[in-house]
Amino acid sequence: MRWDAAIHGRLVIPAKQRKAWLAAELDWKSVEGSAVLKGYISGETVADMIYDDASFEEPNEFLKISWSGDELLLQSFQSPAGFTENMVGFAAAWAAAARFGGTGELFTFAIGSRLGYRITVADGKVVVAKLADDELDKLLEHPDAVALREAIHKRGGPMAQKLAAAK
Repeated sequence: MRWDAAIHGRLVIPAKQRKAWLAAELDWKSVEGSAVLKGYISGETVADMIYDDASFEEPNEFLKISWSGDELLLQSFQSPAGFTENMVGFAAAWAAAARFGGTGELFTFAIGSRLGYRITVADGKVVVAKLADDELDKLLEHPDAVALREAIHKRGGPMAQKLAAAK
């Protein structure tokens, strides 16, 4: 079955730690539970994943990364290839934030399949989880997941069509 993935993340990094976090190495394999989320990392540091002009919008995919004070917001809709290329790098960036006082969550859910992952960063720890069906149902009702689906609908075109067809 063909699927696409919606990705959403919020992360708060204390301003005095942002530069060090961006310079941190992406070391996904050392994160407990990382084996549940496989893919590639297309950079060596957090800054290779989270950079000023990383955002893009195409007819079938988009990525929006923005800062509001100390909070980073990531929203994306990606094909399986884009997901495989980027999601583990984003997860590794979120995981690296634990060492720098970061708190937040990154989650993804498949459009057209029952699949989802959550990376939670808090209190210097990282929790990586593949979501069971009941957790996935709750995630789909999370305000950020609803806002992401609304953003996809507003863009229209092939992305919105895929989202509508997956219901």
